[in-house]
Amino acid sequence: MRKLGLGLVLALAGCAGCTNAIYVAPIIPRPLPGTELAMTVCSWNTLPVIFGDTAIMGTADEEIVMEHERVHARRMKAYRGGCWPYLYRYNKDRQFKIREEMAAYCAEGRFAMARNRNPEALWQRIQGIMAQRYDTVLTSRHNCLYEE
Repeated sequence: MRKLGLGLVLALAGCAGCTNAIYVAPIIPRPLPGTELAMTVCSWNTLPVIFGDTAIMGTADEEIVMEHERVHARRMKAYRGGCWPYLYRYNKDRQFKIREEMAAYCAEGRFAMARNRNPEALWQRIQGIMAQRYDTVLTSRHNCLYEE
């Protein structure tokens, strides 16, 4: 039994530097300003961290909102140069920001569909958010809820 435990520790330690490992950003509950339900930021060690508004923690929508933020966290981590260059570009490049938000909202929508949410209502929500927040008009040809 002792050998098996040591072997497992050695196997896991050997993978500590694996580049194919999926980064799971920590979620820190805290009250957020305005209407934000969650946000992904860069921590001092350049890794993404998710802040989740305490108002949604423990609700049915928490896991759906967190799926959106996990997409941002994974993309931040994988971005050339890491989290800070990603955020710099996100804040300066409007087209990049729109692509990143679409990727996150589409993943969030597919996740919500898997939890038996109405696809038409989800698509209308995404269209509304993109129009209101990002001044971007989406048509049915942009519908990403059925893509992989």
